[in-house]
Amino acid sequence: FVRAVSAKWPQPEAAYRQWSKDKKTFKLGEIQMVPVSDDITVGNLIGQTMGYNNGPPIRYEAIRQGLRAVKEYCIQHNCSFHSPRFGAQLAGGSWEIIEQIIVEEICTYDIPVTVYDFTDTTSISYVGKPNA
Repeated sequence: FVRAVSAKWPQPEAAYRQWSKDKKTFKLGEIQMVPVSDDITVGNLIGQTMGYNNGPPIRYEAIRQGLRAVKEYCIQHNCSFHSPRFGAQLAGGSWEIIEQIIVEEICTYDIPVTVYDFTDTTSISYVGKPNA
């Protein structure tokens, strides 16, 4: 997914690489929002560690913290949230847990959410608002 985004918009990867050099702000749970067009902003969220010393690299509390910041961004800019399924493959997490965090931290605030499932290119998973 990152390759596809970087091929279309190189700014988020370049911003991420620059950001990663700053050890004061580049921490678990932090986000970086990178506008790539008038109506699209790509978010970088630090939600995993670099290694398996303490289990899988995914850190659910970091995902939750980052998504709280994304929620605030969405509210402030009156926008929706779009994402691939993340954190459940190389990061070693459970999609069911991440999906629940998305519902709790984003959907319950009436922010439209679309999660794309790229295991089947024709499939889109819509999380949406609770009770919708």
